[in-house]
Amino acid sequence: MIARPFLALLISLVILGVQPVFSQEENVNDEEKAERLMEVLRQEALLVEIIALVRSETEEILWSTDIREITVFGKQVQIRINSQNITVAADFTPYTQDKGQVMLLAQGQTWVRSNDSEQVRYQSALRSMPIDLGYPVLFYPLGVDLSDPGVGKTTLELQVTVYSLAAFLGSQDEPASDGGDSREGQTTASDD
Repeated sequence: MIARPFLALLISLVILGVQPVFSQEENVNDEEKAERLMEVLRQEALLVEIIALVRSETEEILWSTDIREITVFGKQVQIRINSQNITVAADFTPYTQDKGQVMLLAQGQTWVRSNDSEQVRYQSALRSMPIDLGYPVLFYPLGVDLSDPGVGKTTLELQVTVYSLAAFLGSQDEPASDGGDSREGQTTASDD
């Protein structure tokens, strides 16, 4: 019988679209299949972590949330943030690069509604950049210097980190990241 963690991984791989090739031999048991799936997972799977922060003019964190999602090269991870007058949709798709790097494609869409009228301002952006696995990249889908009175002077910051799932699961500690307000060594992209 297959252990529950293996079943969860099998289901995850099917959802992600990973289709490993199995031998046509009838004597391949479920445990061997699970081990082969684990090897495919080690080679192909990524963990994308997105931390969304809303900061005030004084850099105080007013709101935050984070997601972690397992994916593979070429499969996007989506985040959508809705507030009273702002909607942000962002898709992050890692593509294979080489030697610990991935090409990260970021596609963002923003809708900003003015408090004074029913007018909605729409913006979209598409950026790609090579990034190192395990190092955060900062995205500012609304820009960093907002002066619209309907939005205020807050900034929305998305910290995106892509890990090799095998490396992430193999580490005993939390993955290397600043985790705080220090932005040293981070790449920044703005849709402003």
